[in-house]
Amino acid sequence: MLLCFRIFLLYSFTILPCLFSKANFIINKQYISEPRTLHTFIDSSYIDFRTYFAYKRDNTVRIIQEYNTTDYRLDKYILLAVQYTNTTDTVVSQKLYSNIYNYKQVGEMEVLGDNLIRIKASDAIHCNRQFISIRLLPRQTISAYLLYKPISFKEYSTQKNILYNYSSIYDFPKYPTKIQKRNFGFTLQFLFLLGMILIMLIFYIVAYVYLRDKIYLYYTFYLIITFVQVLYMAQYILCKNLMMFNIVGNNVVDEATKGLMIFFYTLFYKQAFAVTKKDYAILLSLDVLKYLSILYVLFICFGDIFNIPFYREPLTYNLFRVPIFFFSVIFLVFTYLYKQRSYFQNIIFFGTLVYLFFTVISIVQSLVYPFKDLYVDINIFYLGVALELIIFSIALIIRIKDSFLTSERLKDALILQLQQNEEYSKNENLILEKRVQDRANEIHQQNILIEEQKRQALMQGYEKEKLKIQLHALSLQMNPHFIFNCMNSIQHLIVTNQTEKASQMLHEFATLIRMVLENSAHDEILLEDEIKLIKTYLTLEKERTNHSFDFNIYIDAHISTDFLNIPTMMIQPFLENALIHGFKSINYKGKLDIHISIKDQLLYFQIADNGIGRAQAMKNQNKNTVIDKKSLAIQIILNRIQLINQHNTNPSADLLIEDLYDAEQKPLGTRVNIYLPIS
Repeated sequence: MLLCFRIFLLYSFTILPCLFSKANFIINKQYISEPRTLHTFIDSSYIDFRTYFAYKRDNTVRIIQEYNTTDYRLDKYILLAVQYTNTTDTVVSQKLYSNIYNYKQVGEMEVLGDNLIRIKASDAIHCNRQFISIRLLPRQTISAYLLYKPISFKEYSTQKNILYNYSSIYDFPKYPTKIQKRNFGFTLQFLFLLGMILIMLIFYIVAYVYLRDKIYLYYTFYLIITFVQVLYMAQYILCKNLMMFNIVGNNVVDEATKGLMIFFYTLFYKQAFAVTKKDYAILLSLDVLKYLSILYVLFICFGDIFNIPFYREPLTYNLFRVPIFFFSVIFLVFTYLYKQRSYFQNIIFFGTLVYLFFTVISIVQSLVYPFKDLYVDINIFYLGVALELIIFSIALIIRIKDSFLTSERLKDALILQLQQNEEYSKNENLILEKRVQDRANEIHQQNILIEEQKRQALMQGYEKEKLKIQLHALSLQMNPHFIFNCMNSIQHLIVTNQTEKASQMLHEFATLIRMVLENSAHDEILLEDEIKLIKTYLTLEKERTNHSFDFNIYIDAHISTDFLNIPTMMIQPFLENALIHGFKSINYKGKLDIHISIKDQLLYFQIADNGIGRAQAMKNQNKNTVIDKKSLAIQIILNRIQLINQHNTNPSADLLIEDLYDAEQKPLGTRVNIYLPIS
């Protein structure tokens, strides 16, 4: 299919122009009267020679029309036909070279008609890329043809047919002082810019490796493409200044790198300004720019690979550049009007405006000649590139500094919290160890005096007492973060003059603390009291976290809450675990459902949340924070259930924890099932 399309294009651009155009073909004439080997200079006789667009097939060349800048396409050959005449009685040799186009084929020709010539090889004329040698015998005349294609359309239309007569390939001519000064200034500017980009590139590669922030990755790719683009222009200007042939004479490199610069810039801008779906206009403009730049690069590259006739026209470039400029202005305007910007983002925004400003100035400079004299030695566009990179680097360094300071503050706070937790745990462990040791000593003394049966009973009593002490210690801990955050929330309400709301929250907080202290003195409490405690606890947590979750408590109608007793601290640890770990880092509203019913002659509690699940929660946990307390709470509850089962053969207490998943095995939350004998 692609081959058919290419044949169709070649047919259209080869055959059809022949049907509607006619060139008045004239062979240029040059008379050589003496050898030209003194020094390198422009052979002025070629400047006024006529050239033609032509297509070559086998040994024939069809002339389309005389060269003009309007119909200029790089897929066509340019034909220069010259009749060389040696007017001397000696052998004459000429050496010519060009710095703006490549010769594809040279030789002698025979005119078959007005627009058709036959070509053949010749011993008199030879070429090697951009170098031509002509050797004529005394009084010899040959009709020669030169088929070539320009390296770049940028310079060719203004320097058409310029050939240098040289004696040595190292003896290059020089530009006038003004042009040479400008080219020299451009070369220095590009070399400075290359060094600056290389240093930045190394710095931001290291920044990404250590910080793992995508903004530094996208900026690194942006710098790499910019480096390639500037490197291409540096060698282009250097070769131009020396009037030697271009090392990388391919305009595809220039345009493709500019397209890729736009692509990586859009990724960088999205990351820098945290553009989301809420920023619809900005996101749409950036996406259009991103895909348009990729389309542009593919268009340029495929055009070069498959020699598509129209891909290098200046008009084609403008067809892409106009929408690129339009959407660039759109996302900048919407960013300025509707996006809240930080100090770092303001600097990025300013750098983009600087780049856009210098781009416009460079276009005006190219169109309006008087502006050129103001900037003789500096390329305005690449001055804008340099300033943009410097401004972006300043912004990113500020971001790195802010990230470092934030990390240090978090580290200090974490160290302080760890120290407090360690001190608290140490004190609690000392108290617990002393009590356990005292009780163990007492049991040891009793074991000497009592029989084995009584000793076993005392051991069971010891285990029960130990569990009771652990449960008592656990209930008294009541997550310090929760108490501290509640007090902060109350203080905030007071400072903001929300006294009524502060008074209500303070009352609920005092009620909760009183209930915890009262319940900690008992092994069992009424189900009604446990429901009040968890309602008060969840209400405080909901208020403190700005209603980040909802909870519901469902009680079977057949249950008498004021009659049934349950062990203390059996429900609250699982609620606390769901709030602290299950709802951590979620971007939706949490939901906590508690069902209390009778199931298989057991009192059944079901606690379900829609959090991140245990697997993700374990990844997020820090082993040095609250994990020890939560593991202790669950282990104490398991031990207590085991103790309950020793005194109740049928039915028995149980604890089951389930991970909930959807059809795609994505976590939906956790469900805790607690079975207790009715007492």
